[in-house]
Amino acid sequence: MVVACLLHAIGHLLHDDARKAYQDGVDDTHEDLGGAWLRDRFPAVIVEPVAMHAASKRYLCATEPRYWAALSDGSQRTLKAQGGPMPADECAAVESRPHFERAVELRRCDDLGKDPEDHRESIDDYRETLTRVLEAFVKA
Repeated sequence: MVVACLLHAIGHLLHDDARKAYQDGVDDTHEDLGGAWLRDRFPAVIVEPVAMHAASKRYLCATEPRYWAALSDGSQRTLKAQGGPMPADECAAVESRPHFERAVELRRCDDLGKDPEDHRESIDDYRETLTRVLEAFVKA
């Protein structure tokens, strides 16, 4: 889960111009780009929560009345570009996907990570975890 959280926005780095997409209010589908790139390198338990983290935001906005108001301004803005809160039929479909619960957990971690006053760790604090996962799962 830690690795999925650390890599959940990697699609922004793979996008041709993620900043322009954000400024223009266009969905850059970074979760799709990131998921596709990670699929060749990591197991589904890491990849699927990353690939579903925008869907998880849409799901939580549809199923938890107070969730939207707690989102950062940026997340509220991108929610519109991502399709807004999910309709009920989409919620049911996403609930049935493998790793759905982990995707929602990743989304909640993503929300917590948006507080600039609450960053106590650096990437170096995760080096051992990342190394262990890479050695165990990265496909050659």
